[in-house]
Amino acid sequence: MSMLTFTACLLATCTTPDKLEKTFGCHPVYFGKTQRVNDLYNNFSLEVPITWNRKHYFKDSYTELMVADTTRQLSESYIISSTFTRGTLNFDPAFLSQTQANFYQGGMEIVEAQPSLFNGKPAYWFLSKGQRNKRVFHQFSLLIKLSDKEFFQATTDLYGKEELSVRICESLSLLRSLRFLK
Repeated sequence: MSMLTFTACLLATCTTPDKLEKTFGCHPVYFGKTQRVNDLYNNFSLEVPITWNRKHYFKDSYTELMVADTTRQLSESYIISSTFTRGTLNFDPAFLSQTQANFYQGGMEIVEAQPSLFNGKPAYWFLSKGQRNKRVFHQFSLLIKLSDKEFFQATTDLYGKEELSVRICESLSLLRSLRFLK
């Protein structure tokens, strides 16, 4: 490994890619200066580039943090919605059937879906595609079961089809900074 690669790895908090990251051919990503941002109920936090827009939402059963890189064109960037929910989630046939129905009703087609582990927790991810505002639209969804009564969902909205894997990898890199606070 060259000194430049080693330094880039350190700056990007380099880790060995897991199965999910290998699926998309991910490499370490460096975002520049970041800041740790908590959701409104202090259930989780993410490291987010300081130049990105952030919006918080909440209801009794969930809290959501949305982040987006508004310094790039929408077709070159993505929007990440991260939600901590109080509720049950089981990765069983009923879950898969309901999820497929939800995507279909939303005009989306599941391109790929697999069970996984994310930061050591049981997870399931989906890559879907469709049309939104007359544009090609992809969505990467990651659901993580935290307990019998809580789960986390991250959804990355990707407009256009340019460098899709690169943008998914950037999203995964941000999600690797996820910390559950309770």
